Amino acid sequence: MTLPEAAQPFTFEGNATGVLLVHGWLGLPGELRPLGAYLARQGYTVAAPLLAGHGGHPEALHSVSWQAWYASVATAYQALVVRCGQVVVLGYSLGGLLALELAGQQPVAGIITLAGALVLAGGWPLRALVWGRFVLPWLYPMHKANFADPQLRAELSSKLGPVDFDDPAVVANLRTTLRISTRSIYEVIRLGQHVRRALPRVTAPALIMQGRRDTTVLPESADQLYRLLGSREKQIAWFERSGHLLPNDIEREQVWQQIAQWIAHHTEPTMSAQTAPPE
Repeated sequence: MTLPEAAQPFTFEGNATGVLLVHGWLGLPGELRPLGAYLARQGYTVAAPLLAGHGGHPEALHSVSWQAWYASVATAYQALVVRCGQVVVLGYSLGGLLALELAGQQPVAGIITLAGALVLAGGWPLRALVWGRFVLPWLYPMHKANFADPQLRAELSSKLGPVDFDDPAVVANLRTTLRISTRSIYEVIRLGQHVRRALPRVTAPALIMQGRRDTTVLPESADQLYRLLGSREKQIAWFERSGHLLPNDIEREQVWQQIAQWIAHHTEPTMSAQTAPPE
């Protein structure tokens, strides 16, 4: 299967400080490409992998565990650290949890989380997935969707490729076939539970970034990350006007600038990247 452009992993060559970008659940590397390009302009080497099970239809995630997502991140880290020597890992939403897991396993130079998904909105229905995923294995998020919405069209096209949203038969098919695995949602919850227990053992410098208007990852998630992290050097950066799409929201330029400044402050000055081994 040919991946849509936004699903393609990407790398920007730069100096000997690497920045590993980890996208969110049901997301793609392309959602972090504008941030990656900005960091590359600051001189950094940037890499963004595609997490296991992502890049196609959402139902492809049904049999993918959080350990498989983490394996995607760990593999990308090993390739980047060979080339750069020092690596900062930055994760968005689910990617924030995976970044924290990596920091507990590998000697990263720093951790940056954007809307790190430790505390999710949803309340008891999410907690009920412990057993509910067996009763209700699929959700159909497009059942009542407005396919005239340009933003929805753009988002689906970036993930599915070219789609004729003006064809009633195509729209009817999307309403009934696009489905999300509740098992996969439960894997996000399981990862959060695992990371929560491991946070006291994570000691790398950390920057926790959170939008006050986030209705997907509750803002209290940032407070809990700060409280539980074992890092001596840690800080929270709040963005009052931003929601969950923090790297691309209304305050994105401030987000990008603060990330670049933090990386510069927490890494050793470098001149150029090490020569990559032949592939």
